[in-house]
Amino acid sequence: ERAVRPAPDPDRIERAVQLLMRAERPLLVCGGGAILSQAYAAVERFAESLGIPVQVTPAGRGIMREDHPLFAGLVGLYRTEYPKSVYEEADLLITVGSRMEEFQSGVWHYFPAQAKFVQIDIEPFELGRNWIPDLAIQGDARLTLERLTVAALEAGLRPNQARLADLAERRAAALAQMERDAADDRMPLRGKRVVRAINRTFGRNTILVKENGAQDLWAYYWPYYQVLDPGCVVPPAEQTAMGFGVCGAIGAKLARPERYVVCTTGDGAFQMGLHELPTAVQEQAPVTWVVFNDRALGWPRWTQRTALGGRVIATEFSVTFDFTAVARAAGCWAERVERPDELEPALERARRANDAGQPAVVDVQVDSEEHHPGFDESHRLR
Repeated sequence: ERAVRPAPDPDRIERAVQLLMRAERPLLVCGGGAILSQAYAAVERFAESLGIPVQVTPAGRGIMREDHPLFAGLVGLYRTEYPKSVYEEADLLITVGSRMEEFQSGVWHYFPAQAKFVQIDIEPFELGRNWIPDLAIQGDARLTLERLTVAALEAGLRPNQARLADLAERRAAALAQMERDAADDRMPLRGKRVVRAINRTFGRNTILVKENGAQDLWAYYWPYYQVLDPGCVVPPAEQTAMGFGVCGAIGAKLARPERYVVCTTGDGAFQMGLHELPTAVQEQAPVTWVVFNDRALGWPRWTQRTALGGRVIATEFSVTFDFTAVARAAGCWAERVERPDELEPALERARRANDAGQPAVVDVQVDSEEHHPGFDESHRLR
């Protein structure tokens, strides 16, 4: 390893320990800096040793397996009910490697009332740029968490068993509610049902490559999709670069050929990377693209309807590609899905095609109107 890792100031570690000792409901939020630091083991040890739940930004997703009892979902635009409650009740917020930008912070409105704030970042420019911390610690994410864990244990800090039991009960309820929601069998198919089916079919050893659409956004909403292995997420710069995930999935497969790679994409973003299907075949990169097809640029259209006076222009596709025909012409396996009972069999056939070395496209006709309530709530803050 050739990277130079700056260590944290020991005095600031001690001050952080004092804040931890006084807190009753601390929360750790990991951003992309934790991933870049490869702080996987450090985050897990910190959480388990001290009994502290972990949340992530989209860039920080994959820092911890999401079926871990202490994983508590995503923040900001991407939070579901259980993560929202854990975040809002926190009396000490510790962020590591995250700017807590607009989407992660609800346009900076989502800050736990009365909470103290510790910000850990390797880049001094980011410290205090969006929220002013009570304690700023400049340092490498992994080194800082390792030293903070050791110092907290030496000070006698241990998990609060009553809090852990409460979190476990609420987490179990959230998982049960998700299963009921994801069983929705209305047509067109709901995005939440699609991402849950992907998770069940591909399971562990799968890299999720995300895109930027309003319906494939369901892949961001834990626990509808749960990342089951550390380091197995590729975020597309968080809602900025449409088509990046469609093309990037090929790179992910070439880098990690032993893993399944599934890209969740809307039909708009898929059209921006459709030309790379032959590349996947040529390079023997058997990826599965699941297209959430609502024949629209769903997120911009939703914005036109809700925030721009209601005029819909240039965001609906009255004529579009037959994605299955294009995919087959490029040498991929492909199938169109219209009914709930067709979904999981089609995904299983896609997985088997990948096993045989063939890229796959599953074109799913989805509802364009339903979003998670967190989507609407976050956008009302603009």
